[in-house]
Amino acid sequence: MKILLTTIVLASLILSSCTNKTEQSVAGEVVKGYADLVLTNYQDSLETAQELRNALYTFVEAPSKDTQNAAKKSWLKARVFYDQTEAYRFYNGPIDDEDGPEGLLNAWPLDEAYIDYVKGNENAGIVNNVNVEISKSQLIKMNEANGDENISTGYHAIEFLLWGQDLSKEEAGKRSHNDYVDVKNAKRRGDYLKIVADLLVENLETLVSEWSENKKDNYRAKFLALNHSEAIHKILTGLHELSTGELPGERMAVALTNHDQEDEHSCFSDNTCLDIRDNQRSMVNVYLGTYAGLHKKIEVKGIHYWLKTKDESLATSIKSKIASIDTFIAKMSKHRFDRLIASDNPEGNKLVKNTIKVLSEQGELFAKALKKIVIK
Repeated sequence: MKILLTTIVLASLILSSCTNKTEQSVAGEVVKGYADLVLTNYQDSLETAQELRNALYTFVEAPSKDTQNAAKKSWLKARVFYDQTEAYRFYNGPIDDEDGPEGLLNAWPLDEAYIDYVKGNENAGIVNNVNVEISKSQLIKMNEANGDENISTGYHAIEFLLWGQDLSKEEAGKRSHNDYVDVKNAKRRGDYLKIVADLLVENLETLVSEWSENKKDNYRAKFLALNHSEAIHKILTGLHELSTGELPGERMAVALTNHDQEDEHSCFSDNTCLDIRDNQRSMVNVYLGTYAGLHKKIEVKGIHYWLKTKDESLATSIKSKIASIDTFIAKMSKHRFDRLIASDNPEGNKLVKNTIKVLSEQGELFAKALKKIVIK
């Protein structure tokens, strides 16, 4: 009897050891795959930001409808890839730790009058205050100074300087290229646009550097050295926070509740529905381990691969929820967000409300996945 019990105990220990090794192997693949995906996505964001900078320089140096439209197209292209980085936030990584550049890259909503003239006040903003130096250091210093909406840098500052105020629910902002030709403070406006373009590129270069391979002391090296469970906890925290609070709450519910286009993410260009699409895509990329990049499509082991070893039913539920969200977002993408949230559009309101609901439900499923992690 003792021999039998001893054999059972040994077998159990061997099985447990094999299971732990398998789990560690799976987790290791997922963590490494995530780091590779993040790096590729930031590299694409950097490359499209460099293209945007070149287009903005061309526009400022030779303002015309054509060069302005080319710059707008570059901005829209750049957003596709940066929007897909949003799932890499919310766990004190290099994008949004205490020294992170997130606030310099993607802060919003933006008070237009903080930067440039607005309807009813042609002398508003940094551009028209000749006592304010237009320089990198000054614009960084003024970003979010004395108020969260005092945004002076990043994608949305560039967006406003290209499109101007969005004063209609039927079309985007209508800023003329002549604002950069021979009008009051045209040179300051052009200098401002070039400087924020430079800053955009520089801040993305720091993120690429932090996730680059073969560096001993960057964030990637520290991330890969973490206990695998701790690393997966960070990855899932990013998914949970984006799906529960940031995207359905800050980026959608606030604007819907207020019925105010000023609260939408990309209000000057009317790109908000596509922002939402690509923010969700960022979570899908991480969960499934796929990314359709600028030059290549990559496939890695995603969170789904790890979660199946813990709770296959939950893993399947998240995959099904993703499919249902895609349906809602596809419907939203056919419309302008400012029309969907308008007080006189009950059907549009309902679509946004239902999309918020399924995104929040996805976030709740990510919360359940977080509970499957055992950090030793």
